[in-house]
Amino acid sequence: MGSWFSNLHIRKKEIALDKMMASVTNKMLAEKYVPVKDEAEADLVFLIAAHERSDWYSVYSDYFAFEDPVQFTDFADMISGKLDTDVLGISCFDSDYLYLNLINKNENINAWANTGSAAGTGIRRRMGINAWKSKVNDFSRFKESLKAEYVFAEEVLDRIEECLSLPAKYSRASAEDTGEMADTIVSVLYFKLQDNEITKKKTKLIPSSYSVMPFCDGKPEAVSFTNIGGASKGFSLYFAGPFVENEEIRFDEVSLVKTKNKENTFIPIELHKTMLPNGNWVYAYHDPSFKIMPKVSEKLPLIKIVELESERNITIRFIPRGNNRKMLDVTIVIVPDENPEGAGGWNLWAKYGSKSAYIKEYNNRFGNDDLFLKEEDFD
Repeated sequence: MGSWFSNLHIRKKEIALDKMMASVTNKMLAEKYVPVKDEAEADLVFLIAAHERSDWYSVYSDYFAFEDPVQFTDFADMISGKLDTDVLGISCFDSDYLYLNLINKNENINAWANTGSAAGTGIRRRMGINAWKSKVNDFSRFKESLKAEYVFAEEVLDRIEECLSLPAKYSRASAEDTGEMADTIVSVLYFKLQDNEITKKKTKLIPSSYSVMPFCDGKPEAVSFTNIGGASKGFSLYFAGPFVENEEIRFDEVSLVKTKNKENTFIPIELHKTMLPNGNWVYAYHDPSFKIMPKVSEKLPLIKIVELESERNITIRFIPRGNNRKMLDVTIVIVPDENPEGAGGWNLWAKYGSKSAYIKEYNNRFGNDDLFLKEEDFD
């Protein structure tokens, strides 16, 4: 698999770091993002690196997706104009194609260079190499390097690092790679998208990820719920069904799963058998301090939506123990403290109307000699 990355670089000139940071903040404010104090509150993070061998402030963010060059141009125009400097965007597509786009708003420069094949990218712009003459060192080397052939398109950045006065380590990185340059990160900015349509809604939870197979004694399982409303605090969790009263099924190693940077952390929780006011028995857990994060705004970049949805899901992992004939009776309900009407419930067969209907539909789609389900195997 090749490399995918997009990054942005602002020529330092005599520009102070705080002035450069202010220009980035103002641009994000114009896009309806507000600064927040830390990553826990943030939808987006900007990391700014400055190396003594570089003529540029290098900016990395999960906001950048310069696969669409218009996004870069829109971002660069405002910053270049305000700071009266060059802004360089670089984007690489699976190591097959790479482009560089340099904007200087006040000098009316929009210089483009590329290497590799743009097939499948949707980009039709041709290289205008002469526009780079006043912006690079050793223009001949720069031109020759862009015309050469490479196994991996990003290799060109090693060849032209002296031309740009931008070390390749910085020009070929993304937000995920900045750990390698931690010693030169000079600032971190956090932003949250203002989406009033979400803010004014109450928390509402829906099941979003689960197995299509019945639970089985001793087999680890997980069920996730997604919030499609606003933020709130606290929830109750119930494992319900007629099996609870006589403890024909119990649940071991129950934990909440926290996902961050594609890594999972398991937080053990303890269920307690209790009777509800309606007389039904359940295994219950309550966490009054849990922060239920709001729905992920559809206005965010697609790649960020996917990441945040994974991180904001409420996922419960557990191992069912007991009578396999009762496993289709398991119902899991999660109730937000601040809006009980926004409770989310999951039962494997509920949306089919009956156990028989679920088993029939399952066998039509997945049944084979090993996985075929029989009604007589369930109560």
